[in-house]
Amino acid sequence: MKESEIYEKYATEHPQSPAAAEALYDAAWRWSALIEIYKTEEEPKKSEEARAKAVALAQRASVANLVRGLGHARPAPALPDGTRVSPLTATVTQ
Repeated sequence: MKESEIYEKYATEHPQSPAAAEALYDAAWRWSALIEIYKTEEEPKKSEEARAKAVALAQRASVANLVRGLGHARPAPALPDGTRVSPLTATVTQ
């Protein structure tokens, strides 16, 4: 996922940037789209790997939001299976 890599690289290189959480959110969103794509292609292992990556990125986005105190930034995405990441604790719930 080239786009996701670009967003992740930006967030890694600029962790103090107000846009870092947004970049991580965008990367997570791209990985979450792959979950369903891989399911329709009957690739359950790749689907689960994409889900794990999306959750990890969403957790990083939530933590970045919390650390920066950016109440106006978008919350971490809900994955297609309904999984959400708490912006306050960075924990995953289903």
